[in-house]
Amino acid sequence: MMAPPATAILLLTAFAIPLIAAIVFKLFWTTPSRWRTFAQSLSLSLITCLIMLLVLELYFRQFVIASDNFGFIRVSQAWFHRYYHPINSFGYRDVEHPESSLEGKRVLYVVGDSLMAGQGIDDYRDRLSSILQDRLGDGWAVINIAKPGWTTEQEFKGVRTYPHKTDEILWEYYPNDIESAAIRHGYMKPTASGDVAFLQGEGSSVTAQAFKDPRLSWIIDESYAFNYFYWKFFQIRDDTAAHYLEALRKSFQRRVTWEEHTSALDEMISFSRSNNIGLTVVVFPFLQDLEGSARMTSKVVDFFDSRGVATLDLTPVLAGRRPDELTVSRADSHPNAKLHREVADLLGPYVERLRAQAAARS
Repeated sequence: MMAPPATAILLLTAFAIPLIAAIVFKLFWTTPSRWRTFAQSLSLSLITCLIMLLVLELYFRQFVIASDNFGFIRVSQAWFHRYYHPINSFGYRDVEHPESSLEGKRVLYVVGDSLMAGQGIDDYRDRLSSILQDRLGDGWAVINIAKPGWTTEQEFKGVRTYPHKTDEILWEYYPNDIESAAIRHGYMKPTASGDVAFLQGEGSSVTAQAFKDPRLSWIIDESYAFNYFYWKFFQIRDDTAAHYLEALRKSFQRRVTWEEHTSALDEMISFSRSNNIGLTVVVFPFLQDLEGSARMTSKVVDFFDSRGVATLDLTPVLAGRRPDELTVSRADSHPNAKLHREVADLLGPYVERLRAQAAARS
C-alpha cells in the first residue's frame, strides 16, 4: 500500500535534509566560520523538528483511535475502521439474520440512528439491542436497524423495507430527528459561521468542508496529527454546537417544521398499528445539555402520549447527571456502554412483557 502524500513527503524530507546537509558541510562548505557554525546548528534544529513531527505523525497513525460526534476526523475514521463491525448485508452494524434463524421466534426491531448503532462503543455487544437480545433469550430475535445520521424518514424506510416482518419495534428518538424538516424549509442551512454549520447528507448531517480552512485543506486531509489538533482547536473555539441546539429549538417552535416532523412520526405509528406491531419509543435528550433539550423532549413525549404510544422519557431519569457520566467522551456525546445498560435496566418491565409473549406462544 502506498503511503499517503503527506506522510511520504514527511518521510522523504526527514531523510533528504540530513543527507543534503551532510553533503553541503562535508564537500562544499568546509571552511570554518561563524556562519557555517550557525548553519550547522540551524540544520540540526530543523532535522530534529522533522524527526519529532515524523514520530508524532506515525504515533497518531498507529495508536490514536477515538470516536467523536462528527466522524470525519482522521482518528475517528480509524475508530470506525477498527470497531464499527460487524456490518451485515443490509449495511447495519449487526449480525446476519437469515430466515432460517427467525423461524419460531418473535422479532424485535431496535430502530434509530447513531445512538442505536452504538457509535463510540467499541464492542457492539455492549449496546442496547445486543443487551436486550441477551435478556430476551432464544424466544426472540432482536434485529438492529440503525445508521449514523439517519432521520425519522430514513428510519421508517429501514423498517418498511426490511424483508422479515416484526412483532415489536423499539424506536429511539433524538431531538435532531427534526433536522430534515428544518433543512427542507430552509431554517437550517450550510454556513461556515452562522446560525448553523451543519449540512444535509445521506450518511451524516455534517461535513468537514463546512468548517475547514481551504488554505490548510491539504495538510488537514493528509496528516493525522495535524488533522487531530486542528479539529480539537476548532471544537474549543467554535460555538457551532450552541448554534445547532438553538436552531433545533426554533425548529420545534415553528409550526411548519413541527407539523411536517410529526407527520413523519405518524407514518411510523400508522404503519405499526396497521400491521399489528407493538411500538415503544425511548426518548433520548442531548446528553451534553439535558436542561437545554428538555423542552424539546417534553414536546415529543406529549405528542407520543397523545397518540397512545408507550414512551420511556430519559430526561427526568438523567436529570442532574454530568455529561461525563453518560457519554462516550468529551468529544463524543453518544451514550456510553454504561448508559446503554442502564436503559436496558429501565426497560425491565418491557423485557418481561416480551418474554411472557414468547412463553405464551411456545
